[in-house]
Amino acid sequence: MIQSSRGTETVSVTLTAATSNAAITASGSDSLDITDEDTATVGVAKSSGGDGAEPGSDDGEFTVTMTKASSTDTTVSYTVGGTASAGSDYTALSGSVIVLAGNTTAVIAVDVQDDPTVEGTETVIVTLTATTSNSSITASGSESLDITDDDTATVGVAKSSGGDGAEPGSDDGEFTATMTKASSTDTTVSYTVGGTASAGSDYTALSGSVIVLAGNTTALIPVDVQDDPTVEGTETVIVTLTATTSNSSITASGSDSLDITDERHGDGQCRQVGRRCRT
Repeated sequence: MIQSSRGTETVSVTLTAATSNAAITASGSDSLDITDEDTATVGVAKSSGGDGAEPGSDDGEFTVTMTKASSTDTTVSYTVGGTASAGSDYTALSGSVIVLAGNTTAVIAVDVQDDPTVEGTETVIVTLTATTSNSSITASGSESLDITDDDTATVGVAKSSGGDGAEPGSDDGEFTATMTKASSTDTTVSYTVGGTASAGSDYTALSGSVIVLAGNTTALIPVDVQDDPTVEGTETVIVTLTATTSNSSITASGSDSLDITDERHGDGQCRQVGRRCRT
């Protein structure tokens, strides 16, 4: 018995001649079917060492395996999913692979590409959907592999251009948090607040975190200056970055300060500030 999946096959016999008696002639043909009892299934798994990594020197790979060989080529169709993006993280896959006649395996190569975005580890998922050429062969199952990102980023903070503030609140302060590279996901940056200015009286208390949106490299930390009646002189707000969330490849550090200028002088005398008189 031949252990391969062939489907139904035919045997044809055609008569050509008779011997021993010229009075006997032979002609005609007919065929019969031989139904194959063999069936096969096709599955998919990540190849040994099949995970990929940027910058592209380590590609990914799946292996498609049939339980029995077929006498004809078998085309296996599949869909592709996962968190990695075709065209930027890896070369788009064709959606089908051919297991050659007489063989039981074929590979699906995942050509990893190097992109500049900080992404963390992402996945490629292949799900088998159908086969062609033989109804005795079925395909099912799915598998995933990882693509490890080699990109890292740091987040710093600085006073924005013109970022100092002033009472009576017409001139607010502002910091800018800046990442060295964009991330594919939102990045939450935590910070602490210090300085000589008082939250709640000199400025609206800050939240302690800011979000750099996916695909962007900057986010603003506005300092909403409040007008209080106390003569204080110039005071400071200091922001110190402490941590980031969502991606261990992104770190945050550094601090900066801005000034809040008080326009009151406390001697009862009127001083011209623009068009206004301040005491």
